[in-house]
Amino acid sequence: MRIRLILLLCLVSTAGLAKDITPPKGFLKLDQRSAPHFTLKDIDGVSYTYANSSGKWAFIHFWASWCGPCRKEIPELERLIKTDIAKKIDIIIINTGENEDTIFGFLSEFAPDLHTVMDSDGLITEKYSPRGLPTTYLVSPEGKMIYLALGGIHWTEPLYYNFLQKLVKHH
Repeated sequence: MRIRLILLLCLVSTAGLAKDITPPKGFLKLDQRSAPHFTLKDIDGVSYTYANSSGKWAFIHFWASWCGPCRKEIPELERLIKTDIAKKIDIIIINTGENEDTIFGFLSEFAPDLHTVMDSDGLITEKYSPRGLPTTYLVSPEGKMIYLALGGIHWTEPLYYNFLQKLVKHH
């Protein structure tokens, strides 16, 4: 009995920020390692620096124009950035391994309002080590990698949108 109580207390104390939130299907719970910091430029040459998201959850998304599921998900990300949740979560969209012309051509056709930064040499992508593209990391306000979403997600559908809202509320 005593061992069960100690085990239960350990589980409760290490459950983390999102302990009462069950992620949707397709999400993996991560080991809460620190998210790598980075500075990347957008297609206009303006730098963006990620360093623990200024006390907000971060939505760090990796994509490429040649990736079929990414091509389907990009318009969904554009819809997401126009919702209320975008004011409460830092949404960072990272194109990996492509140049400005390719990115500009793709976004102008599929998601003209979407802002992305470029990891042209793939070094930041390598630090995060996604299992494929598209991949989204949900990083706690303390900079810990909590969830990993694989594949194309319909982020504005209630299942996923409500999950993001719960993350914000439980911080």
